Amino acid sequence: MVTQAAVPHRVPTRTLLKCLVEARPSVLAMYLLRFATGAALGVSAMIGGSAPRVAGATPERIGSPAMQGLGGAAEWLGWSAPRVLGGAAVWVLAILSAYLLNGVSDVQEDRANDSRRPIAAGELRPESAAAVAKAAAVLSLVGAVFLGPTPTLAVTAVLVLGYAYSMPPLSLKRHAPGAAGTGVAAALLSYLAGYASVAQATAPGAGTLVFSVVMSLWVGLVGTLAKDLPDAPGDAAAGRRTVAVLYGEPLLRRIMALAAGALGGGLWLAVAAVAPELSLPAWALTLGAGVVAVLALTHVTRGDRSRKRRLYRAFMATQYVTHLCLLVSVGVPSMVSS
Repeated sequence: MVTQAAVPHRVPTRTLLKCLVEARPSVLAMYLLRFATGAALGVSAMIGGSAPRVAGATPERIGSPAMQGLGGAAEWLGWSAPRVLGGAAVWVLAILSAYLLNGVSDVQEDRANDSRRPIAAGELRPESAAAVAKAAAVLSLVGAVFLGPTPTLAVTAVLVLGYAYSMPPLSLKRHAPGAAGTGVAAALLSYLAGYASVAQATAPGAGTLVFSVVMSLWVGLVGTLAKDLPDAPGDAAAGRRTVAVLYGEPLLRRIMALAAGALGGGLWLAVAAVAPELSLPAWALTLGAGVVAVLALTHVTRGDRSRKRRLYRAFMATQYVTHLCLLVSVGVPSMVSS
């Protein structure tokens, strides 16, 4: 193992790469996918003929044939793509900052759990990670100011949330409600940031709200428990009061299976009631929820930490597939409707 004293200070590129690894690229990609989903739902609302939300889009043009299908997508690309790409970059910087701060604060429990992330492994100095986190936070705030009030509000909120999650006096990560609530709020803010990058002036429709809420609850009620399961020894050593620490593994597994099934069923109820366009992502979530429930209630994920991590991988894979299905269900109808 590389000691902290051996970490070179004179290789900033290496430090940045280690910071990226510490912030978990798969998680950063998931936040980017949430942002992209919000943006895609905003584009769908705009092309669908509602009120204008980008510079140069008059009501007449929004309702014209040129703004339908491929024509609408092409015109949107000319108006808003730079803004959306800028918003995505700003959002990733804010999430990077929050996760780096979390890595700095989690050294004790990460080492107790034999984490291979750079700070716990001694390959990245906590001071260097904290400095990069501060720089990323400043850059994200400056960029958000140029994008407008709603992106600024969303970025500020997620940075404050990240600090409150990891650092005293709140240290929300130490309690089950705080950890779950933080996950739900951060996911909701991601959808809001993406939607606001396109559709600033119009409230989102039922489908957008349902999908955002259900998938945010998926993070808080399923993802938080899946993450806590293999980390219970380190969390207990650090004094955290998670569900796994307080109530034990059997109850955690039952709660996770129940929550996964309830969220899959809830999305189908929304499909039947108000959002038929969500049927494809509902299938994906239902299948993923079934896999999570089976893994939670069988011996496949019992034993060592690696086996228990399978639940978290199933949770993450379900998120990816469900969001990609949403992007397909939003994008394809717009492209073929002209």
